[in-house]
Amino acid sequence: MKLARIVAPTGAGKSCAISRVIQHKDPEVEVIDILEGENPQTRQIRSPVVILDSTSSSPESTLNWLDHFRQSEGTHVHGVLLIGQTDKDNYWTEVRDDFSYDYAIDLDEYIQTSHIERVSRLSRAVEHSIRTLSPSAHPG
Repeated sequence: MKLARIVAPTGAGKSCAISRVIQHKDPEVEVIDILEGENPQTRQIRSPVVILDSTSSSPESTLNWLDHFRQSEGTHVHGVLLIGQTDKDNYWTEVRDDFSYDYAIDLDEYIQTSHIERVSRLSRAVEHSIRTLSPSAHPG
């Protein structure tokens, strides 16, 4: 399973960027807004690329989802994109201990730019992540 990560602060426009990019990608990409306590085993995933939006979740919930995808032999999930906030999500180290990233970017430095510029940069990062995680992506 491939893994990508995008980190940006609260209010940077992550949800807007995700919506903009995936509007024409169904059923290739599925977005999961992680709810604390939601059981990954009860959610049926049909897309090869999953975006885990962890803005409202606990770190444990996100790690549970990743473990579920890694351990599920019958899953169609080829790649997972983690979207998170630097000021809330302290699980990045734990994830890095268990997984290696195929793509990772921290967009903290762009918080001073305009909202349009931030969403544009985030959209490009989401688009690049999806291409990297897609089953048709070439290694290298």
